[in-house]
Amino acid sequence: AFNQYTDKKGYCNVGSAKAHIGHTAAASGVVGLIKVLLSLRHKVIPGLMHFNRLNSLIKIEETPFIITASENEWKAENGTARMAALNSFGHSGTNAHIVIKEYIQSRPKRKRISVGDSNGIIIPLSAKSDEQLLRKINELIEYVASKECRSMIQSGEIELNDVAYTLQIGREMMDERVGFIVHSIDQLVENGKAFCKGMKNCGIFCRGSVKHGNSGMKIFSNDAEIEEAVNKWILHGKLSKLLEIWVNGFEFDWNKLYEGDLPKRISLPAYPFAKERYWIESANDIQYAAESAREAPTYESIKDVIEKIDAGLLDSNHGTALLRSLT
Repeated sequence: AFNQYTDKKGYCNVGSAKAHIGHTAAASGVVGLIKVLLSLRHKVIPGLMHFNRLNSLIKIEETPFIITASENEWKAENGTARMAALNSFGHSGTNAHIVIKEYIQSRPKRKRISVGDSNGIIIPLSAKSDEQLLRKINELIEYVASKECRSMIQSGEIELNDVAYTLQIGREMMDERVGFIVHSIDQLVENGKAFCKGMKNCGIFCRGSVKHGNSGMKIFSNDAEIEEAVNKWILHGKLSKLLEIWVNGFEFDWNKLYEGDLPKRISLPAYPFAKERYWIESANDIQYAAESAREAPTYESIKDVIEKIDAGLLDSNHGTALLRSLT
């Protein structure tokens, strides 16, 4: 198929996610896609694990293909976009083939925030609880302070406006809210760390809770009045006023802060979900657990217990209790 269009040899790398994590059955296609997307993101072709020598019956030298035994930089040829082809041909009869092309952002000269850079930029953050809000702030400042993000900022690939815009229009707004007004990434990191430590002197910020009432909104009589005030505050660059009503529950169109081309949405840390367990325990479960605590040493591994359950040597309730004691 390749020879119909080119006589080039040894330029197309062949890889497999299965060499790294095993066969994921019905999920193998999407796992391969994730691997390709991560390779594009990091501009790296992973080495094929456990590959030592090629089958002697495969004459790969006369083909466009090569097998990458160790990790290599994925270089773009003559500035063109990187591309990959992904196969997912299963014995179930579900066959799929997809071609993935790297997205290259053409970044035009953009107009800045309409209220003026001198006023700063609003960084809004929200979560379901105080604990998750603090985690969200910590994960954000850890990311923007990372080597990867710093490199993209220095190259002009992303800007502070992009971080702000992504958080403004690309995230669900929840009850516990805090917003910072900053002029740089460094200031965001510094103020975010100070806020998480409970320091009062951490720049210009507002903290509010929607579920605890909108005390800051009582000065307005209706939504139309708020809308009129918002437009005036945007016009005069009063970001602290906008932030104050937002943390108290009023939603406005963030796009109004910008004129000309809008900033772009970028990849930022996702929501830090609380790791809560919900397990209903009955009196029988407690009894089984007590028995299991005595019997657990006779089972060497979780696999051993599962095999006993499969063989009918343990009932499922007793087996479940044993598994709990082993984990």
